[in-house]
Amino acid sequence: KRQASLNEIHLLKVLIFLIFTLECPVCGEDIFLPTGRNHALENIAALIVYPCPNREHGCKEALRIDDEETGALKCGYSVIDCPFNNISLVCVWKGPIADLRKHLFKKHINPLDYFETNEIFEQLYP
Repeated sequence: KRQASLNEIHLLKVLIFLIFTLECPVCGEDIFLPTGRNHALENIAALIVYPCPNREHGCKEALRIDDEETGALKCGYSVIDCPFNNISLVCVWKGPIADLRKHLFKKHINPLDYFETNEIFEQLYP
């Protein structure tokens, strides 16, 4: 598998933008139907291997466009909010899933609550 360079990714984004915004310079009508799909361009995009959206956080994986959303969700470098922020406490921590357990035990967990919290953690983030 060859990974797409950033130049290739930018070129693909420009092509997609042009396809959906190009107008005829003479009559002003859309050159391509705005509701139509460009299967040829979709097929080209499906062949390219893209860097994981979490590469800024250290992920070295590469994904195809069909796998990008689900792959990024499963990525250990995905940035999430502290789950306690949604429950009762105000916690502004954000970080990779891989660092969540360390954060919880450092900032929120009473050692006596370890077993109950560990079970909750395993249910939330198996």
